[in-house]
Amino acid sequence: MANWWRWRRIPFKDALDEKAFGSFAARTGWTYAGRVESEWFGPTPTWYSLDGAVIRVYPEDAVSVAIAEVSADEPEVHQRAMAEAEAMVRRAFRCFTAVEALSLLRSTSSEAKAPVLTAVAASASDRYRPDVGEVLTSALFAPQPSIRAAALRGVMLTQWPQLERPLLAHALTENEDDLARFAWYLAHQLYQQDADAYLIRAPDAACQDQSERPEGVEMHEAEAAAAPRPAAGRSLGLLLGAASGRMTWSP
Repeated sequence: MANWWRWRRIPFKDALDEKAFGSFAARTGWTYAGRVESEWFGPTPTWYSLDGAVIRVYPEDAVSVAIAEVSADEPEVHQRAMAEAEAMVRRAFRCFTAVEALSLLRSTSSEAKAPVLTAVAASASDRYRPDVGEVLTSALFAPQPSIRAAALRGVMLTQWPQLERPLLAHALTENEDDLARFAWYLAHQLYQQDADAYLIRAPDAACQDQSERPEGVEMHEAEAAAAPRPAAGRSLGLLLGAASGRMTWSP
């Protein structure tokens, strides 16, 4: 594994106003690049530091918790710039650490855990953390659909190889159509896995109806064609947006 970080994500404890963050970024000397397309979230407010860091902000109505992401076009050569940008954000705003987010998750009732679970995943780096990984794995099989949706967001945010098998198990057992389809999409996008390849017959809730499948097209091909696209489509919007609950926190 490389010794450099691909990104650093910072979940905010408070609702984040884009204009307020923009004012902070201007004082810091970062250059605003407008809304730049991101892989998962569509057009995202983006800034560039003079020393090579890229700072994106995902508002809370996109992922239920406002998140800043610090990365770089060449992260292997801009580690210092990324670390400094993260430190600046953390000094200027109230932000979660992984330890704080995990502590809050343990003390939160089951009905309100979904947005806190997103904060837990966002607070972790791109390096696998067993404590966060275990929480996400357990949440993938929670009885509440909102918790399972938050766990899928966590898999999407962390992208850890260690979550591949739990995600596949979830995809094969999920009985909510939107969640199953998104899980299958994540398995394909993150791990190049086709979940229905592990079944003799895929569950009806996670694939097209037999009568709608083109003649001669195999089950896994039909499912791949039906998978939701990132930053578009009803299923992904519900999984990422305010339908999963908004993060609220007080000391």
